[in-house]
Amino acid sequence: MMKSKPRFYSMGRSFGTIALMVAMATPASGAVESIPSAPTTLTSTSTRMISYRHQQHMWQTPDGATHLLVNRGFQVPGGALQLQSTFDAGATWSSGPSLPQTNGLNVSDGQLSGNDLYVAYANANNQIMLGLLRYDPALKTWSLLRNQSVAVQSGVVYSNPAIGFDRAGNLYVTYVAQDSATLVYSLRMSVRAAGQLAWTELPQVFGSSDAESAQRSGRPVLTPDGIGMIFTVHDGMYWAQRQDGWSLDTPWSLSTIYMTPPPSDPDPYASHFSVVRDTAGNVHMATVDKGRVLYARYLAATQAWETPRQVTPPMGAGWVQLTISGDNLVLMANMLSMVRVYQSGNAGNSFIATHMLTHPLAPDGSGLDYGAPRMETPSVSTSPIPTVQQYIEGQTQKLMFFAVPVVPAP
Repeated sequence: MMKSKPRFYSMGRSFGTIALMVAMATPASGAVESIPSAPTTLTSTSTRMISYRHQQHMWQTPDGATHLLVNRGFQVPGGALQLQSTFDAGATWSSGPSLPQTNGLNVSDGQLSGNDLYVAYANANNQIMLGLLRYDPALKTWSLLRNQSVAVQSGVVYSNPAIGFDRAGNLYVTYVAQDSATLVYSLRMSVRAAGQLAWTELPQVFGSSDAESAQRSGRPVLTPDGIGMIFTVHDGMYWAQRQDGWSLDTPWSLSTIYMTPPPSDPDPYASHFSVVRDTAGNVHMATVDKGRVLYARYLAATQAWETPRQVTPPMGAGWVQLTISGDNLVLMANMLSMVRVYQSGNAGNSFIATHMLTHPLAPDGSGLDYGAPRMETPSVSTSPIPTVQQYIEGQTQKLMFFAVPVVPAP
C-alpha cells in the first residue's frame, strides 16, 4: 500500500496551536460554527482514494442524489475505480459500476452532463481512457455505456488526466506523458471532435518537459468565448486558452498566473489546486503556498486573470476545494488535520470563515491518522454541501462525512 503523500507542515499539533491559528484566520466580524464528522462505510486500501485535488470525483445528479468515484484499491481487484452513491445525505452508500483494468494507483476526473458522466482515467496499463456512464433516476442505478482509449502509445506511460468540453461539443483530455526511454515528462492533450469517436493528440506541449519529476497537472474549464486550461509545471501556474471557432490544431495561447517563490512546494504532481466556473462565466481558482491559501479569478468581463491574493495566513494548509452553491462561492482548506470553510457571497471579492469541520483527536495506539486530510465536494452543489474527508484507521483508508450549510450572502 502506498504511503500518504508527504506535506511540509506537521499535522501533529495540539488543539491549543490549532485554536491560535483559528483565531488568526477568523474575521472579527463573525463566529465560526463547528460541524462534527459522521462516519461512512466507504473504505479503501489506496491513499489515492479521492485524489487528486484538481480533478472532480463527486457530483449531484438532477434528482439530488450524490455520487462519488472512489479508488477502492485491492478491495475491488481489476476495477479499483468504483462509483458510490448516497440518497440519504451520506448516511448509507451503494456501490455502482467499476472502471475496468484499474488499480490503486489510478486516478480519474469526471464531468457530469445531465445524467451522463464522462470520466477520464488512467488504467493499470498506463493508458488514458474515457468512460461514459449513464444514471437512471427511476432505478437509481448507473450503467457503463462505453469505454475507449484516449492516449495509448508503446514506450509512453500516461497518468493524471482531466477532462473538459467546449460549446461545440469537442472533448479535451489533458494528461502527463512520460517517455519510458528518456524518462522525460511532459503535459499533453488529446482532442475528440464533436460527433466523432477518434482521439488526436495535439503536437503542443504545455510548459517545459524534463526528467526531474512528474510535477505537472492540467484542468480544462469553459470560458466565455472558448475553453481554457489552468496548468502547473513545477513551481509555475499557467493559463492556456483557445477561442470558439479556432481549428482544433491551432496552438493554444499561453500566459503565467503565478510563480511560487522559493522554497519549492514538494507536491509531487503540482495538483493541489481547485477550479470552478460560476454562472456568470467567471473562473475561480484556489491553491496553497507554504501553508496559506491563495485565490485568483478569471473575470468574464475582462477575460483576464487577477493577481492571486492571500485568503488565509499560514495555517498548515495543503489541500483545497471549491464549490459553487447558489450565489455563494465556498472554499474549503485544511487547517492541519481539520477543514476550514470560507464563503463568498460576492463572487470572490471577499471571504468569511463560516465553519470548521472537526473530528475527535486520535487516541494513542488507536491506529487513527488524520495527517493527510484530503477532502472532496461537488463543484456545483445544493445546500448543504456534501463533503467527505479522508483519514486512516490501521491499514485502511476511510471517509468521514459532513453536511456544510451555505450561509446566505449579506
